[in-house]
Amino acid sequence: MSDDLTDLRTMLANYVDIPVETFDMSEDLDLTYDMDSTELTEFAKNLTCKYGLAIQKSDRADWRTGNDIVAFIRRFTSNTTCATGDQQ
Repeated sequence: MSDDLTDLRTMLANYVDIPVETFDMSEDLDLTYDMDSTELTEFAKNLTCKYGLAIQKSDRADWRTGNDIVAFIRRFTSNTTCATGDQQ
């Protein structure tokens, strides 16, 4: 999972077209990287493809930083793992 989260940082840096080394996951995506709600919607489509997530507009409303997106993915994958475990 940590590799996936590193990939997320790379995805975000590439999306805003800056070197991954300079991308700070704790910075405000809109204020620092000019990533507004329209761009977050587009980025969410990338996450849907990569992680198979169903991402609603209400989910994206809480995404202010890259760390917020990481937390969302962790919650989603944790819930999926639990749900899968419950089926056995």
